[in-house]
Amino acid sequence: MSLETLKEIERKLLPSNAELFDQQREVILNNNSLNIVAGPGSGKTTVLIAKCALLLKKNESGKKGICLITHTNVAVEEMKIGLERLGYKNIEFPNFIGTIQEFFNTFFVKKGLHLFIGNKSFRVLDKDDYQEKFVESFNLVKPDWYTRYPPNFSKSNTEFLFKDDNTFEIINDSISPRYISEFKQAVKQVFQSGILTNAQCLDVSQWYITKYKEKLKTALANRFDFILLDEAQDSNEMQYSLLKELFDNNVKFQRFGDPYQALYNIFNEDEDVWKPTEEISRVNRADISKSSRFGTSIANIVKNLSIEKYDTFESQKLVESFSPYFLVYKDEEGLLTAYRELIGELSNKEALFSQSTKKDAILAVTHNNLTNTFKSYIKPKSTIKNTGSPIQQSYKFLVDLLAKEFDMSFKETKKIIDENLEFKIKFSKIVTLLLSDELKDISVISTYISTVLRDITQADVQKIECGYLAQKIQVFKESIKVNKEQKEFKEKDFYIGTIHSTKGETHRSTLLILNYSFEKEGQSHQMMDLLRGYLTGKYVELNQIQDTFIQSSSAKALKLAYVALSRPTHLAAIAIPEEFIQDKAFLDELKEFGWKEYKCKEIASRVDS
Repeated sequence: MSLETLKEIERKLLPSNAELFDQQREVILNNNSLNIVAGPGSGKTTVLIAKCALLLKKNESGKKGICLITHTNVAVEEMKIGLERLGYKNIEFPNFIGTIQEFFNTFFVKKGLHLFIGNKSFRVLDKDDYQEKFVESFNLVKPDWYTRYPPNFSKSNTEFLFKDDNTFEIINDSISPRYISEFKQAVKQVFQSGILTNAQCLDVSQWYITKYKEKLKTALANRFDFILLDEAQDSNEMQYSLLKELFDNNVKFQRFGDPYQALYNIFNEDEDVWKPTEEISRVNRADISKSSRFGTSIANIVKNLSIEKYDTFESQKLVESFSPYFLVYKDEEGLLTAYRELIGELSNKEALFSQSTKKDAILAVTHNNLTNTFKSYIKPKSTIKNTGSPIQQSYKFLVDLLAKEFDMSFKETKKIIDENLEFKIKFSKIVTLLLSDELKDISVISTYISTVLRDITQADVQKIECGYLAQKIQVFKESIKVNKEQKEFKEKDFYIGTIHSTKGETHRSTLLILNYSFEKEGQSHQMMDLLRGYLTGKYVELNQIQDTFIQSSSAKALKLAYVALSRPTHLAAIAIPEEFIQDKAFLDELKEFGWKEYKCKEIASRVDS
């Protein structure tokens, strides 16, 4: 029954003449708790969608559901779209498909908060938005003598101590005793109004799970037949610990991901939380280690950049990738000219590469690395996410502004606007004003917005501070401008960004710039030096490196290079700053392992002339 159903799913989900390979089928049909290590391009998302469809089909007449937890809304949407293709459009109780934050908020935070703040609804805000609410509260209770800007909550090391009698204390040992009482009062007021950070949500979850653990484990086991955790390596320590506490030895719990791509702890000393190799005595491991993204030449580089030996990783040979290239550059012009020329030459040799519409990307570890390399590089503004058209960004900005001003959810606010033609017309006018380069007076927009907000909410217009709105609008307009400039810069030739920014993407070609150094207490180690053996086929187990700083830095360098060089379908390349080359033998070792050096013909001809 399961195998026949799976073949039907394959026909609907995969392109014609394509089929799942053995490793994928084995994971989909496995009905036990399992750690699934899925290498880059190995079809993890396809496997998850097929497995969900198979389980949903199996449970159609049963009382239990499936629980699929992932880490981003984009991933949730991708799963739902895939399941829709298979005929599952409205996936409701007893099933759950959502982000890890949604999972904890739905099952634990909502119920736990009820014991502290009663029937109030709650909202989860990011760091900047939470700070605004904290400032509002602090300004109401601060001492008369306090004239400085309110403390930064996210940097205050504030903790909540939740107690069994449903009371809580606020713990802080960094704020001055002169105003610690007022600080705690402000934090308490924000919490009691139902506004939390994601970290506070996890704290509430941990308290609630500890208090009612056995009842919750029973309830979850009665509701869910299967727990599927996607991108397990991106879970933080508390998230993963709570999931194991709830589901290990209780519900069939499968974790999917690639532990060699865990980037969340690159800039701190936290250990990876999902370690399939160490869990093997308790949870069996399965591998999906055949990649359809790239050919053997790239697979051989990628598997040698893993933090553990990854000899099983290989290409399915569906793509014919070029040999990897390295180039030594002196400056921005030399780097861009050489890479542009290399791509041009390879495009003339390979039609599939030339016809590909995927990105040509240049990646570095940090924005500072990129700024130091490219004079015109502009760090993207974090205030406004650079997604969608300027019109879409403006609409989302306005709805979000309205929601925050009147403590409504984004979804509720959007519904109010979308269902009223008059409001939609007014919002369209505001969007036009926001995007207009001619209108210089921000106060005109803020006054108009405040009037629209009053009409929509039937609130006193005096409640809405035009100065506050003007500040928000100014930041938004600057963000739109910077994002536009950044987009124009990227579209000249290449996508240029950090490794983090492209995690999960697929490129046509990727050039990794090896210009980052790991530094700590006077020690400094260049990423290029740490990767030297791994890039040239001389793999060293991390536990054999005696110096703890070099060991941890090497692990981080490997993860970054692994993520970057597993993005491309056809061309993986590295760029080495000329001043970093102390030992010419390194370049010879690269060549011996299969790397080709590219020397820019245009620059060489200029020198000759």
